[in-house]
Amino acid sequence: MWLVGESVPVELFYGLEQNDYDIREAIKTYKEQLPEQIIPIADADGGDLICLDVSEINQGKIYFWDHELRDGEQDLFLIADTFTEFIEGLFVVEEDGDEDSDTEDIDIQLSDDLLKMLKERE
Repeated sequence: MWLVGESVPVELFYGLEQNDYDIREAIKTYKEQLPEQIIPIADADGGDLICLDVSEINQGKIYFWDHELRDGEQDLFLIADTFTEFIEGLFVVEEDGDEDSDTEDIDIQLSDDLLKMLKERE
């Protein structure tokens, strides 16, 4: 069961380049398991997903999809009301034994259009 306040480990965000982590490929891969209005946007730990709702009533809400829940069980859990809220809630967790790792450098590639939109919102 998913509890409010738990953290969700995000492994990677899907991109637009045609490769193994292409958002279009993720949509094709999970189209039988996810409702049509739910779009996978990132891999979570253990084969689970972070998803964006594009339906008219819940547009922009972010959900955690638990791939192990089946047979009519609720498998989508609301984790943020907006994409901005989701992004603002991201943080880096240092694991035991990772004292030497450089967790301060995180590279995220953003499109010019997205950067422009974010700057306009400031």
